[in-house]
Amino acid sequence: MRQFLDSSPWTFEPAHTPAEPSIVRAARRGGSQGWVSGAIGVPVSGFLWAYYGWPAALAWLGALQLVLLVVRYLRGQVISGSSAWAIPAYLACLTAESSLWVVHAVLMWRIKSLVPEVATLMDLFSVTIFGVIGGHADWRALCAIVCPPLLAVCWILISSLVSIQAPTIAVLLGSVAIVVTCAGLLYYGMILYRRDDALARTTSALARATAETVASQKFLEMVSDIAEVGGWMYLPHERRFIWSSITRQIHDVDDDFQTHASSDFQFVREDFRGLLAESFEAALTHDAAIKLELPVRTAKGREIWVRVIGRRIDEPGAPPCLFGALQDITEQVGI
Repeated sequence: MRQFLDSSPWTFEPAHTPAEPSIVRAARRGGSQGWVSGAIGVPVSGFLWAYYGWPAALAWLGALQLVLLVVRYLRGQVISGSSAWAIPAYLACLTAESSLWVVHAVLMWRIKSLVPEVATLMDLFSVTIFGVIGGHADWRALCAIVCPPLLAVCWILISSLVSIQAPTIAVLLGSVAIVVTCAGLLYYGMILYRRDDALARTTSALARATAETVASQKFLEMVSDIAEVGGWMYLPHERRFIWSSITRQIHDVDDDFQTHASSDFQFVREDFRGLLAESFEAALTHDAAIKLELPVRTAKGREIWVRVIGRRIDEPGAPPCLFGALQDITEQVGI
């Protein structure tokens, strides 16, 4: 049996297709984010040039571009799954990339001027938003990107509240609001991660079910072909048959052939059509089983005998129909 299945013309899909790991999904989606980060880093380094000189600007920009190159390489390793160390190294480099933006923000904040302070907040919140949008496919990637800027925001804003010598209650309430806001951004990212993970699992389950359905269909077609047994369905509300490929072969008709109201029983010999109609009516009305042996003239004029079996099936919300099988028994009858 095993040799027969291996040598048969039918191929079967694997029944189980595991869901793609979340870190791989995050790596696939992170490609465009890396290019955006590298492109934005060029003009943003101009702030460092203006306030700290070109050596600091070139050092920061060079470090950012180097980290992005390593991230791009490790992203490919994570997607291919070729290295066990690729995932922790990839997460570490994502943290390093995010931390470089934090360094830029902190340097801007130290200048104590309106424009650099605005640039600081833009740095930190931009990285956070990019992290939530681009890294939510995996919670580890999300935390690696989002946590450094959120911690920096908390530290900068809370230290600012303390430095202006506001009332203690104002500092306390302001600090709580800042921490809750930052935690809320991280929580929102985790919600997106859970939804994305649920969607990925659902998609994987659907793909697995589809593959199993296709495999089952191929198997049934193989068994039907070997046994030379065809399937049929009769829809009385449409006065139409649905035939399987074997049933079509038995009747010598093409795949696009369709019966209609005036030719439901056209292949059955005329003196047996009343018997077939009565059997169908009994099945639809009283749920009686269909068991008949009938003479048939095929589309090519061959005289054969077929065995027809069937029964009524009822689906919720749909009119009843008949479902059954058909087999060429000409050799058994002796014609």
